Amino acid sequence: MPTAPIDDQGNVLFYEDTGAPQNSSNEPYTTMIIVHGTAFHSGQFLAISSLDVDKGVQIIVVFHPIIPFATRYNLRFILINRRDYPGSSPYSDEDLHNVGDTEDDKGYEAFFKARAFEFARFIEWIVEHEDIPKADWNGNAGGIFLMAWSAGNGYAVSTLSYVDLLTETTRSNIQPYLRGFIFFDAPRWIHGFPQPTGGTIDQIFRDESITAEQRARIFSKWVGGFYKHPTLTSHDVADLQKEPDPGSRRSTTEAMTSEELEKCTDYNAVLRSEMKARIGPMAGYVERIRRAVFDDRLAEYWPGCRIHVIWCENSPWPMAETAWTFERLKEACVKEGTKGRRLTVEMMPAANHFPHWEEPEKFVAFFAKAMAS
Repeated sequence: MPTAPIDDQGNVLFYEDTGAPQNSSNEPYTTMIIVHGTAFHSGQFLAISSLDVDKGVQIIVVFHPIIPFATRYNLRFILINRRDYPGSSPYSDEDLHNVGDTEDDKGYEAFFKARAFEFARFIEWIVEHEDIPKADWNGNAGGIFLMAWSAGNGYAVSTLSYVDLLTETTRSNIQPYLRGFIFFDAPRWIHGFPQPTGGTIDQIFRDESITAEQRARIFSKWVGGFYKHPTLTSHDVADLQKEPDPGSRRSTTEAMTSEELEKCTDYNAVLRSEMKARIGPMAGYVERIRRAVFDDRLAEYWPGCRIHVIWCENSPWPMAETAWTFERLKEACVKEGTKGRRLTVEMMPAANHFPHWEEPEKFVAFFAKAMAS
């Protein structure tokens, strides 16, 4: 089982690697390190159906549909399972203590700083142990993009938020490779927005009047639905659809087989740590986004690292609000004379929260184009 060390305490992150694309292109390939979201871990991107126990080698028999397109688009996928998820080390008691008090901003800051060191160490380890091409800054090719999907953004963005706290050696080892960070369909809580009252998904996760299985089923159906928002130009959350229309396209997760759903989800992690990590003091989340994207001093570290915000037209409403917030923050920074990191915001049309599952080639082609731009 492939793992990478992330500290000197023996903690590791499980990952799967598609390897270098097998093609004859003279252009260096681009590597995408993908960080998953809530409950749905990397099994949704890559499924392993058997294990050769005698040889001790994993036999990858069933790839998720995005994998065959890696070579066609000159990409390499490295898929991480975050801590508390299968194959990766669980969070320590200290980690869980730091997110145990929702009023303790110092505790939450310590938690997310620790994630920054872990993701940075993972990237550093990958470039040390794999023959990954460095960035071709003139040709917009090669190098690495760190892409976080959904709630994974709240964790992975810390790598940029606290880049100044990393060792000079780590920063120097990563700099020739890191071309960008992609916020892919991120939820509103990464901006510190308080959860609205009245039956929200986060409240359902904490509703002990229903079983964990029922909570998981409700969340899966909601997040995988297809939403036809009346307008996407008003920047008003009131104009966004909160539930899919009756008779609308079946939720991605409802269309999965029970075996597929079981392989790519882990709700124990959600209840153990995930829900706690997103309900800290609002100011901390706001500051982490500001430092990562809109801080001129911090943007001097890894100056080639640009920011892409990509959101999906038919995703649940919190994802649209997140994209709008990035646009608003960018406008405010321009007025203030702050540059920060280069930022683009782009919508993936006719896609729900799971385009990598629903339309894999469309997903790969879209991101290949965005990274080459």
